[in-house]
Amino acid sequence: MKFTTMRTFHVGGTASRVSEQSKHEATNKGIVQFVNVTTVTNKEGNLVVVNRNGKLLIHDENLVGDAVQGREKERYALVYGSTLKVHDGQHVEPGQPLVEWDPFTSAILTEVGGKVNFKDIVEGENVREETDRVTGRTQMVIVESAGAEKRTPQVTVKGKKGDERKYLLPTGAHVMVTNGTDVYPGDILAKIPRATTKTKDITGGLPRVVELFEARHPRDKAIITEVDGVIRYGSVVKGMRKVMVETDEGMQYEYSVPRTTHVNVQEGERVRAGDPLIDGP
Repeated sequence: MKFTTMRTFHVGGTASRVSEQSKHEATNKGIVQFVNVTTVTNKEGNLVVVNRNGKLLIHDENLVGDAVQGREKERYALVYGSTLKVHDGQHVEPGQPLVEWDPFTSAILTEVGGKVNFKDIVEGENVREETDRVTGRTQMVIVESAGAEKRTPQVTVKGKKGDERKYLLPTGAHVMVTNGTDVYPGDILAKIPRATTKTKDITGGLPRVVELFEARHPRDKAIITEVDGVIRYGSVVKGMRKVMVETDEGMQYEYSVPRTTHVNVQEGERVRAGDPLIDGP
């Protein structure tokens, strides 16, 4: 009997690793409402989410002007890089797709169209080629290098109007574009594999319970901004990148992030108090 119980837990944990959720569908009919959602339209004509604290709501079908007056029936948090299958104010039926995303990777997207330029990406030093066993495609992957402190791998996109966006590439990022190519808003510049292979069965949960009871700090915890403001990148010192949040009053709050960690926010992006700068518990 004990053997059967333990096997049930183990199989359940294994199954949960395989079936990661990748989309939301409407459960009720109603009207879609976007709350604090920033999007760009990609070359396929779909809306792509380019912020991390947006919500998608479904209300009763009761509209007064542009305002939604019905009871809220459903609410979904929108993942950065997800593709919306509906528009604000659209009527939906049960089972209709609302949003889709890749559950196995985090994406770095460009918000503007323009020409790609690599900076501090040196083949044979901090980037290597890897072949995907499934697709057979060869991709460049950012790796640790001896002169890591001197180089900051990044992709810049220069728009037609002269505006330029800078995107940092952490260690382990798979570069999805080539130097000098043109990209459209919403195109993926790089993908970062998510840590989905961690055990999720009962034995994998025990260390976390111990941490709670002993009031330990969780491993790889998120860094959260304490104030509203605009993101500014700083220098790298002793393996730690300085990320500043500049308030509207001109004050700067500084946070130290491991250089190899993916920073969720880009330079110039506006954040609110409580927003995570990096992923984690």
